[in-house]
Amino acid sequence: MLVEEEDAEGVLKMNSKILDATELKKLDKLEKYSVQETHNIEKDVRTQLNEQLRCLDARLECQQGQLTEIQDVFRRRAEIELNYSKDLEKLSKLLTSRHKEQ
Repeated sequence: MLVEEEDAEGVLKMNSKILDATELKKLDKLEKYSVQETHNIEKDVRTQLNEQLRCLDARLECQQGQLTEIQDVFRRRAEIELNYSKDLEKLSKLLTSRHKEQ
């Protein structure tokens, strides 16, 4: 049994298969490549998400500007309608007073 343990140095048993040192190196390279590829994909996803966030921020600012413009239009319209209603009321009073005089 001691002889088998000595022979097993640098050998890994995987899925009931004994791997020698060269196969271990291949697996190690594949694992490193896989980790690097995952890291690259993670960077790409993070970059895409940051770009999308910048686009959404720009869109939000644009829409806030549009909303402010619309609010100003409706505020000005309300002022105009208020002045119009006051002028109509003055006109009505003027005509009413003229008819009372006659």
